This record gives sequence, C-alpha cells and structure tokens, in this order.
Amino acid sequence: MKNLILLFSISLMLIFGCAKKETVKFPQGAWQLVQTQTITDGKVNEGFPVTWSGSLIKMWTEKNWANIGKWIQNTLSGDLYAGGTYTLEGNKYEENILYHAVKQYEGKISTNMGLELKNDTLILTYHPIDTAGVANNSVDEIEKYVRIK
Repeated sequence: MKNLILLFSISLMLIFGCAKKETVKFPQGAWQLVQTQTITDGKVNEGFPVTWSGSLIKMWTEKNWANIGKWIQNTLSGDLYAGGTYTLEGNKYEENILYHAVKQYEGKISTNMGLELKNDTLILTYHPIDTAGVANNSVDEIEKYVRIK
C-alpha cells in the first residue's frame, strides 16, 4: 500500500511538474511610466518627470490596453485615462482608442507607432500624423515604461 501511495504521489508530481506553463506574450502585463520625451528635429524636450509629474500605469492583455494615472504641472493637475484595442505586428503598433480623458480622441486610431522591449524597458515611439494622414518623421514622441512586478 505504501508503494502504491508513493508511486501515485510521484506520478502526480511528474504530471503537474511537467505541465506546460503559459508564457505571457509581450507587451501583456502592467507597466509604469518612467519617462516621456518629444524629439523635434533632433532637439530633445523632456516631459515626464521633468516638466510634469504624477504617475501613469499602462496595461495590456492579449487584445486590449488601458492606462490610468494623474498628471501634475505647477498648480494644475488632471486625470489620465484611456483604453481600447491594439494590434502588434513585429514592432509596428496601432491603438484603437475607445475611451479617453480627452473625448476628441475617442474613436480614433493611433498609427505610425513602434513598440519594443530593450532590457527591462518598454519603449513606445510615435510619429504624429497630420490631417492628411502623413507622418511627421521630424518629430518623435517617446514613452518609456518598466514592468510592474
């Protein structure tokens, strides 16, 4: 009887110990904003945390994204929130904005964005697009995040 229990216990450990673990795909998870910059014709303009402070957390699931936070600049402050769906092909990233603190962004699609992982930092780069849909490649807006553990 002891041998049967021991054999059963070992079998369970092998079955559950060798079970395939789900791998979280990039960028899924929660990320904390650590820096924003705008680079115009090679000139770097610091955003967060230099000219404004606060905090922002951005989260991704398999198909959706959302962010929430608060910005503070001098004596002004405001809420930051947005959410929607996204696609990622290679490092080409696109967001469909369903909810946003600035209502005029709702229903828009943010294109011409790149998303990459360098060491432990997620980097989102955006080239603004004019009303004709042409990217302004002389301007980069960069957001840097670290994974929340």
